[in-house]
Amino acid sequence: MNIVVREYKEADVYNMIDIWNEVVENGNAFPQRNLLTNEGAKIFFAQQSFSAVAEEAGKIVGLY
Repeated sequence: MNIVVREYKEADVYNMIDIWNEVVENGNAFPQRNLLTNEGAKIFFAQQSFSAVAEEAGKIVGLY
């Protein structure tokens, strides 16, 4: 299988939320404590200088 890294699309946000919130809940990567909501995630990812997803076989498996 190939992993493709590409700029995210708004349709990816719901999958990105799941990944992001899992990392926050585990508390292993950074000190953020608040989970992203649907609306908050749309704003957050759009405000970044670049947001990308890793896609494998049509499934979002990571983000940057």
